[in-house]
Amino acid sequence: MESLMKHNRNPLAKAINYALGAGMIASLAMTAAPVAAQDDDEEAADLDRVQVTGSRIQRADVEGALPVTVIDREAIELSGETSIADLLRNTTFNSFGSFRPQSGSSAQSHGGISLRGLGGNRTLVLIDGRRFPKNPFIGTGQDLNAIPLGAVERIEILSDGASAVYGSDAIGGVINIITRKDYEGAQISYTYSNPEREGGKQRAGHAMLGIQSDRGRMLAVASKNSRGIIFANQRPWSESTVANPFSQARNLSPYGNNWVLLDGPNAGQVQSPAGACESLSPNLYRLTDDTFWGGEGCFYDYTTESADEASIENQSLHVTGDYMINDDWRVYTRLENTRTFSFGRYAPLPDYAVLDADSPANPYDYPAVLYHRFQALGPRDNTVESNVHSGLLGFEGRVGGVDLDFGVNYSRYKGYDVGRNYGMRSNMQAFLDNGSYDPTNPFGASEDTLNGMRVTIARESEFEIKEFYGSAGMDIAEIGGGWIQAVVGAEYREETFFDQYDSLSEAGLVGGSAGNSSSGDRDVSALYTEWLFPLMDNLELTGAVRYDDYSDYGDDISPKIALRYQPTDSITLRASYAEGYAAPDLTLINAKRAFSAEFVRDFVRCEQLGVSPNNCPEIQTDAFSIGNGDLDSENSKGYAAGIAFQATEWLSGSVDFYQIEIDNLIRTIGAQELINLEVEGRAFPEGLGVYRDASGGIDEIIYGPANEGDLETSGVDVNLRASFDFGDAGMLRSNLQVGYIDKWEIYSELDDNIPSPETVGTLGTPQFRANLDNTYSIGDFRFAWNLHHTDSTSEQVLLNEAGTARIEQGHVSSWTRHDVTATWFTPWNSELSLIVRNVADRNPPLSPFFSRSYAYNYSDGWGRIPYIRYTQNF
Repeated sequence: MESLMKHNRNPLAKAINYALGAGMIASLAMTAAPVAAQDDDEEAADLDRVQVTGSRIQRADVEGALPVTVIDREAIELSGETSIADLLRNTTFNSFGSFRPQSGSSAQSHGGISLRGLGGNRTLVLIDGRRFPKNPFIGTGQDLNAIPLGAVERIEILSDGASAVYGSDAIGGVINIITRKDYEGAQISYTYSNPEREGGKQRAGHAMLGIQSDRGRMLAVASKNSRGIIFANQRPWSESTVANPFSQARNLSPYGNNWVLLDGPNAGQVQSPAGACESLSPNLYRLTDDTFWGGEGCFYDYTTESADEASIENQSLHVTGDYMINDDWRVYTRLENTRTFSFGRYAPLPDYAVLDADSPANPYDYPAVLYHRFQALGPRDNTVESNVHSGLLGFEGRVGGVDLDFGVNYSRYKGYDVGRNYGMRSNMQAFLDNGSYDPTNPFGASEDTLNGMRVTIARESEFEIKEFYGSAGMDIAEIGGGWIQAVVGAEYREETFFDQYDSLSEAGLVGGSAGNSSSGDRDVSALYTEWLFPLMDNLELTGAVRYDDYSDYGDDISPKIALRYQPTDSITLRASYAEGYAAPDLTLINAKRAFSAEFVRDFVRCEQLGVSPNNCPEIQTDAFSIGNGDLDSENSKGYAAGIAFQATEWLSGSVDFYQIEIDNLIRTIGAQELINLEVEGRAFPEGLGVYRDASGGIDEIIYGPANEGDLETSGVDVNLRASFDFGDAGMLRSNLQVGYIDKWEIYSELDDNIPSPETVGTLGTPQFRANLDNTYSIGDFRFAWNLHHTDSTSEQVLLNEAGTARIEQGHVSSWTRHDVTATWFTPWNSELSLIVRNVADRNPPLSPFFSRSYAYNYSDGWGRIPYIRYTQNF
């Protein structure tokens, strides 16, 4: 039996480092090269088998039939990033960007990943090959910010469907985070940065201790990293423009100090009495309202107090170990505990109240609706804490000619959200009606009145996984190219979820917040098998199939077949076909009606008032999300073909084509999409809709998930690697990686009469991303220059007058970021690195049509950030 112990300097590790081009790039390491160079046949024969992401079969070949990209530890350090989420967000596979921490919500600490632009719920995240729990605050993705970067040895990205191996959520691909295990000695590292732009200070550090013996090893890593808060008024693109009429202004809210009369000669028009606007606060502006109610209103600039990005701090302890019980068996374990703290800020509470004509809060002789900003209560502050506990205990060994691997995996993600300075609606209404709170003089209210209105809200959420797994691998028979290998296995998993709001929010009694508690659980039983057929020395066929049975909605079968052909020593051809699925998330099934204040552009109302779509402003309106207990799983088909080549001694690369089709799509029909359907004269999905008042304004929007439509996407990934050895003058290594999306379209029955949309190249969906990474090493020094580029897009898509075609308008610029690194490997066994991210201090792509005025998902507004990092080895 091959040794089960794997050391970081064994022949296999050397071969993998050559084949994968370890360390050749910074933010993205390269795809495996087609051929692993061997010094001689004897060394090749001694190689241990390893398991590569996307397959359960252990093998000595590092270049298989599936495209796997590796980001190794050197690449992680060269990137200058301090979190896994930021590191992966820069990859070309994260096509349209992904969810980032956003201030003022329970998800404000969440960092996601979205391979192929398919969403976090279709991208599976694994830790050492085992499933990581979902973030219970959002329920549809896994939080990369809850995984400490200091504990990571490498990250493997499988850019191919893998439901046949891993089950649900692997439609877009798999992120397998491999933790550190094989290290002897001690290390401390600290990174300090002081960004040139205001806000967002970053700190990171870790301490690591590893011990080894002839039979076992243990490694412990303690780490901490943090990033400071960034307020909206610290970035020019987030500030309001108030010099123009309201129809041209951005980031102004009608929840300022407005009375809309319900009766009388000016019924339906907005009113704001003298002395009740600019003189009360520098954040209030009196502007002509030519869009909503007519008249002159008092509008609020919320950007002066709200934050764009929440602060975030991550603390973690990671322990791994394994021990050889005897020559045939070993026990392995992993324990992790991570705590994440986040602080975010919303502007003061916006809310409305219906006032009688004789109410002290109503300066008019007719009943009215007051749209008011309760500034005297102070800004709404949210503090979020999440705790992730995980543990793995497994056994690996051989009985006869069968390799066995079995164990138990447990993980729990638990979060708490506390919000301050929200409002008790009943008391707010009562104090308005009895005159204790005067909206024309809000800061004159007594502290007792303000305290009687304030509410502290709370939310507790948890997602728990209990998993038992086992597999058996064996050689079946010898054929033309070698031994047929097979793996059979079984898994049983229990998932439990709950999301508990405080009783006042749940009852809808809190202004500025709402939400209903929900909970759910399921168990999943799975059987799978995978076979490798070496048909010839240079041709192999791999087949896999998996059966999953869910206790709540039903079952799914996921087959996959892959072919690898190596016509010459320098060329590898590969192709695969896979069917996959994504189970409906527990949150989507069990979610109950919950309030949210959505930002939308009411094109229907604008058309009624003669305002063009280009000038139709963004407004905030009441909306309610609902769940759907009848959701079924999504089903996918994926096709892939590629070539990996070694063109010369210094040039290698790969080109991979893919096509993915998803049926029975689970997607949230959002508030803006419902308005767009209304503009197009289309029917709403069952249970969803836009409801309007007598004047034509939006009363409320009901939105939520449904199995509706199909999605098709296709594209190509290109990876070119070059290595130049200049002898005593050093070595230069370069890597160009391009992710190009040819097609990404949703086909919906809701759009039967509308021409097929051209999504790619429109707002938020760039057609390609490219990374060019260069590393030059000479003596004790290493220098890196990394370039990240994202394509430009159009700004908006409108229907022509006949409603028969979509027309792209406007332009959103591309984004190119340059990062540089210089590292000195000192004589005293340490490393000193100087890093500058965004050397040119480039602003992100800007557009008022982005929800935060810039391309928040695939760029950042941090500006130039210099870092210094010191690492000491003992």
